[in-house]
Amino acid sequence: MATISATYGGVTRSAGLTVTPAMDTVAIQQADYVTNQHALRVAATSTGSTAALQVFVTSTGELIGRLKHYDGNRYSGQFTWPVNPQNITVRSSLCGSATKAVTSK
Repeated sequence: MATISATYGGVTRSAGLTVTPAMDTVAIQQADYVTNQHALRVAATSTGSTAALQVFVTSTGELIGRLKHYDGNRYSGQFTWPVNPQNITVRSSLCGSATKAVTSK
């Protein structure tokens, strides 16, 4: 919360201002782990076309990496990861998030 003030005619008035970020909706289309390559493949969408999406291990909160924005509201990435993280969470800079179980291949 921020406080704003204005003065007119020697009188000052203040008020609280709450800024609520715009929240987007995130959906994960793909979460695959290719065991013999130690490769995690993730594809997701966001309703916020300017969002930055990051992938995390759900159980630990460890950052895996950032998805690349490639077409409209679509994002994807492939990351080298030592083991199948089992579940991932994709978080958006616009406050949306989604969680999905990872499929082993």
